[in-house]
Amino acid sequence: MIEVGKQAAAPANAPHDPYKFWDDYFAKHDESPKDLLETIYLLRQEKKDMDVEACLRGYLSHATAKSTTGKPRKAEATTWMYLMLAVAIENRKGSADEIKTILGFAAFVAARSKNPNDDLLSVADTLHRRGIYDKIGPAKLSAGDMIDQVTKAVPHRIEPLVLSVMVAQKTKDPVRMTSAMERILSLGWPGNDEQLRRDVRTQVDALAKSLKEEGRTKESEALLAKLNDEMTRDVYIRLSWEGVDDIDLIVDEPLGATAQLFKTPRTILGGAIVTNGFGKHPQEIYVCPRAFTGTYTVRIDKIFQPEKNPAHVANLEIITHEGMPDEKRENRVINLDKPEPYVFKLENGRRKEVLPYMAPTPTSIEARDNEPAAPKAQAAPANPEAPAAPKGAPIKPD
Repeated sequence: MIEVGKQAAAPANAPHDPYKFWDDYFAKHDESPKDLLETIYLLRQEKKDMDVEACLRGYLSHATAKSTTGKPRKAEATTWMYLMLAVAIENRKGSADEIKTILGFAAFVAARSKNPNDDLLSVADTLHRRGIYDKIGPAKLSAGDMIDQVTKAVPHRIEPLVLSVMVAQKTKDPVRMTSAMERILSLGWPGNDEQLRRDVRTQVDALAKSLKEEGRTKESEALLAKLNDEMTRDVYIRLSWEGVDDIDLIVDEPLGATAQLFKTPRTILGGAIVTNGFGKHPQEIYVCPRAFTGTYTVRIDKIFQPEKNPAHVANLEIITHEGMPDEKRENRVINLDKPEPYVFKLENGRRKEVLPYMAPTPTSIEARDNEPAAPKAQAAPANPEAPAAPKGAPIKPD
């Protein structure tokens, strides 16, 4: 990493050309992405905005050039560098076309890395924030293309699905909205399930209204009909009681999976404990919108009960095929002094595939106004021949 103060080595009466300085520097120094990130941090601390852009351009120019020694190089072109360069250009009021070009390189490197989190999703989110939805860069990728790659790689994550809904809304794309809606509503989301379901309905209703106003009535009606179908759930279980007790709901699913709040809040079979009941919130909820056919066992675990006035009974509500013609409801009173497991069987479950395991992070479908933090430098793809950022004379602010 260069010491920022060493730039003062130029003659006092010579104008400082940061682009030439950094190009010359990286022509002689082979540095890692981590070193570059530290340098960029120092430049930003000293408010040397033009140097930030020049440093990134210089590094990328030489990091993407072929090695002349044949030895492995530390320098690598990574997605975060192009994203940060786009922000630097934006800060000096660079043109929209210039920013779009740089983001095209970011999309290319992200596609080569195949990293669904730090690379593909970051670029897709950046493109969405700037209203860029067409195919760009050497890889000819759009924000939607990258979202689809992420969704395929991590089908259990909410972030790409939320972003897909937002892109569908902006581009008035009922096909994308339908796909995202299906994926979100087919799972339970611990901590934020009901909010997500409300948000999906709001977004779909808004798009359907826009389509109808544009004369796309059939598409609007089909979208709303699909929403009603997807809002149905195969299994819904609610345990409620009176008091400040902390009582956990445990559901043993077919094929050996178990939904339990702190161990497996969502299982590979799609079931999830979406509401944690304790204190002033005396209810716990399990849902499996698309469930496997088979036997389910509901168990109760008493985590905490106060010495005074502990709850002695709880109400167990079980709904199968919720919102469908064959909906069935059961209500049972559970003796908490000696809780017994309750077993029921689900017929005609709609799930056919298991999920990869990951405890989901709750979120909601809302536009995010703040720029994401700089991605970690360690996420660099091994791609020394990625396209370089365009070089040229410094572009003065407008």
